[in-house]
Amino acid sequence: MIRPSCLTAIAISCLPVAAIAETALPVEIVTVQAAPNIIDGRLVGTIEAANSFPGAFRASGRIVEIAVDTGDRVPAGTIIARLDATQAEAAVAGARAGIEAAEAALRQAEQARDRARNLLERGVGTQSQLDAAEEAFLSAQATHNQAAAGLETAQQAVKDTVIVADDDLIVLDKLSQPGEIVGPGQEVLTLATEGRLEALFLSPDMSGLEEMRGSEVELRPEEGPSVTITITEISPVLTSSGTVEVRAALPPGAGDWLSIGDTVEGHVRHETTPLHSVPWTALSATSDGPAVWTVDPDTMAVHLSVIEIDSYEDDRIAISGGLSDGTMVVGAGSQALYEGKIVKPAGDSQ
Repeated sequence: MIRPSCLTAIAISCLPVAAIAETALPVEIVTVQAAPNIIDGRLVGTIEAANSFPGAFRASGRIVEIAVDTGDRVPAGTIIARLDATQAEAAVAGARAGIEAAEAALRQAEQARDRARNLLERGVGTQSQLDAAEEAFLSAQATHNQAAAGLETAQQAVKDTVIVADDDLIVLDKLSQPGEIVGPGQEVLTLATEGRLEALFLSPDMSGLEEMRGSEVELRPEEGPSVTITITEISPVLTSSGTVEVRAALPPGAGDWLSIGDTVEGHVRHETTPLHSVPWTALSATSDGPAVWTVDPDTMAVHLSVIEIDSYEDDRIAISGGLSDGTMVVGAGSQALYEGKIVKPAGDSQ
C-alpha cells in the first residue's frame, strides 16, 4: 500500500519547474540617472544697508542734542549727537591745574637735584644730600606722569560725550531723544556706511540653495535700470516664516537710483550638482539609515541599499550617495518586499 505522503512527493516531482518557482511580485521599477537640479526662479526682496551698526556713546549721561533724523546723510567728521559734558569738562579743568602744579614741582625738584650734584662735585656737599634730591626728583617725575595720564583720561571722557561720523554715513533709525539718560554702549542711532547697499531676498527653502553663493542675480528694480549682482551670503537657518535669507551685494553707484527700503525683483538661474532622484514610494529604512530596494538585473532579486538623502521635494527624494547611474530601484510596491524577493515590472505579463 502506497502512503499518502509518498503520493504527494510523486505528484510534486512530476510538476514543471516553472510551476514551483517563486512567483515574481509586480512592482514599479525605475532606473535612476543623475541629473542637475536647475533653479530658475524669481526672488522678491528689499534694498538694505550692507553694514549697519549701532551709534552709541562710550560714556553715560543725559543727551542734550541729536543733530540728525532718520534718513539723513551725514558727511564724515560731523558731530551727530552730544551728552551733557559739564562734569567731564570740569574734570579736564581740574586735571590741567593738577598737571601745571606737577610741572612746577618737577622743575623745582630737578633744580634741587642739579644743585646738590654741583655741591658734591665742588666738595661742599654730601652724597646723602644728592641721594635725597634724586629721590625727590623721581617722586616729582612720577607725580607729573600720573597727572599727565589723568589729563589724557579726562580729555578722552569729553570726547566720549559726542558721537562723530568717522565716514560718510546714513541714519537708518533714531532710537532716542534729547533729555533721555543713556548708558555706555546703549544704541541711540542705527547707522550705515553711505553707498554700500545690498539686496535681501527671502527665498523658499529648496534643494541646491546652499550652492547658489557666488551665483549671479539679475536685479530688476521698480524704477531705474536692471543690474547684475552676485549672491554673497545664504543664511544657514530659516526665518520665522520658514524662508531663507539670501543677500547679494550691489555694485558701487547703485545708490544713484536705489534707496534703502526699495522693493526689488531678482531673477536667478543656477545649475546644481547632479543628483539621483527616486519617488517617495521608494523610501525604506535600515538600522543604518534611509534605504531603497535595488534590483539585480540578472536575477531580478531585490536588495536593501543604504542611501544618503540630499533633500526632499514635492513627490521625489534627491539622493546624494548610495546609487549609481543605471541602478534599478523599486518604487510603488516596495512595502511588500523582503531581502532576495523576486520582482518584475508592474504590467509585465511574462
